[in-house]
Amino acid sequence: MYKQCELLKDNQVAGFELALCDEAKGELQFWSSSLSQKNLPECYTIQKASHPFFKKQWNAWKAKKDRLVITLDELKYKEFCKFIFSQTDFKKFPNHVKTFIRSRKKDVFTHAWLKYGLLEAVADEALSDEGFSLLQRFAKVFEQTYTRFLDLQKAEAQAREAQIEASLERLRTQAMAMHKSDDLLNISKVLYEELKMLGIDEIRNAMVLIHDEKNDFFLDYDYSNIG
Repeated sequence: MYKQCELLKDNQVAGFELALCDEAKGELQFWSSSLSQKNLPECYTIQKASHPFFKKQWNAWKAKKDRLVITLDELKYKEFCKFIFSQTDFKKFPNHVKTFIRSRKKDVFTHAWLKYGLLEAVADEALSDEGFSLLQRFAKVFEQTYTRFLDLQKAEAQAREAQIEASLERLRTQAMAMHKSDDLLNISKVLYEELKMLGIDEIRNAMVLIHDEKNDFFLDYDYSNIG
């Protein structure tokens, strides 16, 4: 998206961020890029109440505000840089990126709203109407794509849960068919096979341990498929 933002030719965009808002955790998750490094290597997590800047972003997202513009003049910008590079995840920015950000005298942050957070363009001035219109279109395309991603993620989780439930049912069936204690060996075998089928490849064996309280020892029913 940053590469496409360069095509805006609008006030020399110096950076671009996707801020996903996690309501359950009360935090913003930033994915960033800048002129000095097109893609920063990780997600940076900031608590919404950590600074008035992030509170404004969070409140604008909650209010579904189409456009949010935050201007930091030279003094406020220096104070802001000092804060984010000492008190937030942004302190993990690569050093050359922090040097580039500190070298700027002023930044204007233009945000477009989307269902999951905000798209932010950083420049010397607020984006023009044309530039902001394009930013909004980027936001809408990302929102549609991210919705599909979340739907697929949910479907995968549901399929995985169904797979686990089927394995539990096979183990339950084997346990209910027990007639004697030696049948526990079959249960350990089913346990081993089901764990392997669920992708737990590193296991070497599965055991059922029964504690004999009277004699204070364990009876070990061990199944191994090694060799």
